[in-house]
Amino acid sequence: MESKTDRTEPTAPPSAASAAAISAVLGDDDLLREILLRLGFPTTLIRAAAVSKRWLRHASDPTFLRRFRTRHPPALLGFYIRELGARGPRFVPVSQAPELATATRRASAAEGRFFISDCRNGRLLVMDFDPTACRHAVLSPLHPARGKVVLPPAPKQSLIWFFLTENGGGYDGAVAVLMLPIGTTKTKVQVDLLTSGSGVWVAHRTVVIDLPETLPPIAYTLPPVRGKIYSLTKSGHILGLDMTAAKSSLIQRPDKGICSASGSLRRPGATQMTGCWCMTKFVCMRRGIVLRMLW
Repeated sequence: MESKTDRTEPTAPPSAASAAAISAVLGDDDLLREILLRLGFPTTLIRAAAVSKRWLRHASDPTFLRRFRTRHPPALLGFYIRELGARGPRFVPVSQAPELATATRRASAAEGRFFISDCRNGRLLVMDFDPTACRHAVLSPLHPARGKVVLPPAPKQSLIWFFLTENGGGYDGAVAVLMLPIGTTKTKVQVDLLTSGSGVWVAHRTVVIDLPETLPPIAYTLPPVRGKIYSLTKSGHILGLDMTAAKSSLIQRPDKGICSASGSLRRPGATQMTGCWCMTKFVCMRRGIVLRMLW
């Protein structure tokens, strides 16, 4: 007895009317640009540009690319999660889209014993737990060819914080905030901005400011935001530093501000999601888990 096999009927070619409609749409340069503009991922745009020289011309036009970047700003790729007691962080993507598979794989490859202290534009500022010493370094998980860039040794000061530069400053750029109490009463403070470059820290000093009391312990320092750095003190003040104007200020924390138990400054009305409080600087802490977001 002969077994019957299923036969797949050939797909009928599109009708002349459908072909004409498709040609009318894709043959119109204005409509084609609008279609390309609405592609969800840059990787999809690259594949579309390979269709023909005409599509490549539209996809590579500087004006079109500016519109594409405006419409598709960098999105959240995922989280680095470090559980207390774990050897190092692990990466958890927020999307399983095939277009993001390469970026997700590279971000997941950032392994090692380190603590993430800042994250900006796909770069990580980490404290590398080397067997001989703790070093600060910049990692670029999405660009593995850049490798690990070890920052210069930190100045021998206790009041110092490290961050990635706001505009990149080169993929290995970093900035440090150094506070120097002045006088025996320590009611004045001088704040130094240190930028990394050529293997050394370059200092840019700000004005000396008077404090209403002896310099109180700093609870938390936020990374640069629009050229400014803010530190929350345990005495209820915010120390502000204008990086562009090289000026600093000390103001009373608004009553609506919230200081969490860990000393970090949280935005009023911060949203609680999946058991974690989303805080300024995109750090979530709860139930012994620390998360950092990669954009």
